[in-house]
Amino acid sequence: MLKMDEKTLLREAKDINLEKIQQAVRQNGVMSGLMQILLLKVSAHITEQLGMAPGGEFREAFREAGRVPFCKFHLGDRPIPVTFKRAIAALSLWQKLKLAWGLCFLSDPISKEDVEKCKQKDLLEQTMAEMIGEFPDLHRTIVAERDMYLTYTLRQAARCVDAPANTQKVPAVVVGVVGMGHVPGIEKNWDKTLNIQDIMRSVCLFHHSV
Repeated sequence: MLKMDEKTLLREAKDINLEKIQQAVRQNGVMSGLMQILLLKVSAHITEQLGMAPGGEFREAFREAGRVPFCKFHLGDRPIPVTFKRAIAALSLWQKLKLAWGLCFLSDPISKEDVEKCKQKDLLEQTMAEMIGEFPDLHRTIVAERDMYLTYTLRQAARCVDAPANTQKVPAVVVGVVGMGHVPGIEKNWDKTLNIQDIMRSVCLFHHSV
């Protein structure tokens, strides 16, 4: 994804065929594989509307990091297959069908002005609240759990390191690039003791409410 530009993303979305669907299902399971294909189509829709692929800030950070001497680039988010499997397991059958239907028929126009509006904190919080209300378990697995994981990896990266010359602790210089929707959760979790083992299990059990 870091090396995928707008043209590649659109090509991948337009070239979805039975072979690609079967490969996604073999790698991630039936529901997770189909959801992955649907999200690819959503990404293509956004790319066509805005003229740029989602995740551009991460690709730019990757390119800039390559220009900084001795800079280490670290992918700090939870592996996508784990998030997909936990998200699907968290939804009831009705919620899965409802979500898939919404993704299949996503056609609302998106403008750059809409994107700028989403950067406003109040609107962002409202959007997140709507997601929590409609799919609380999905929000937990896709947003809240990843908030914890991102906080953990950022804190790990920010730990002081030993300088070989004088064995003094040297503070690390860290630049974290995260989605805006994760910032409040990272701030909330920063000083907490976090156990990421529980949110790294591929299968989780939730109480489903329709």
